[in-house]
Amino acid sequence: MGSEKSSILTCSFCGKELSKAEMVRYRGALACRTCAQAQEPVKDFKEQPFFLLAALGTLIGLIVVTVSVIEALKFVPMQFDFYIPQMMFYFSGISIALFLQAFGVYALNRANLHSVAIITTLATLLAGIAQIAAIWDLVTNGPYYFINSVRFTKGFLYYSYTTAAYALFSIAVGLGILFLLTMVRLDNTSIAAGGLYLVGGSVGVFGFLWPPFGFLHILMYSVAFIFFFTRKESIEKQPIETLDYKTIDA
Repeated sequence: MGSEKSSILTCSFCGKELSKAEMVRYRGALACRTCAQAQEPVKDFKEQPFFLLAALGTLIGLIVVTVSVIEALKFVPMQFDFYIPQMMFYFSGISIALFLQAFGVYALNRANLHSVAIITTLATLLAGIAQIAAIWDLVTNGPYYFINSVRFTKGFLYYSYTTAAYALFSIAVGLGILFLLTMVRLDNTSIAAGGLYLVGGSVGVFGFLWPPFGFLHILMYSVAFIFFFTRKESIEKQPIETLDYKTIDA
């Protein structure tokens, strides 16, 4: 009788005696299915939709920058004489791209580094507001233009303000991604995305006027799209398995 009693298995969580049909494995421990399901983390915030919105934002940014670079390449032999860039198209597209990226930027560090999530999101929103201010300036005063390689400026100086705001955005997002890597496992896409955001914010943000910088931003948005599109929830459910380690539906 003693040996029979000692062979009875119980749930690691509630202590209930289990028959073989009732047993499951959760995190390597024997448990009843009710307790295994109860251990699963419950989240009040779903990050995946935010990451997908950010991926859409990076895709829009990629399209806008690519079109701008192609447009700029037409004027390279002329050294930009009489070059009137498509500023309205650029600022409108980038402002949409920035506001969409703000969703993913916030979700990125919300679970582990909430202050970092807030700072990077504010930087993103600031850059987006600067783009909108530039659009208003374009509507009311017209664009910059070049005649004989001389750039005619205006009072609002939207070029300088938006450059600074966009640089702040790129650097903040890059640092946010790299901070994230201190809390989760390293992966090549995260390292590449964080690094390219930092470089993109450092070398000049309106690089579509100069194709080498424009190509860098094309690469930055391409990698950023992959990064956000493949991003997973910060808390992943652990599999509930049978005794022979076959995953079962919860």
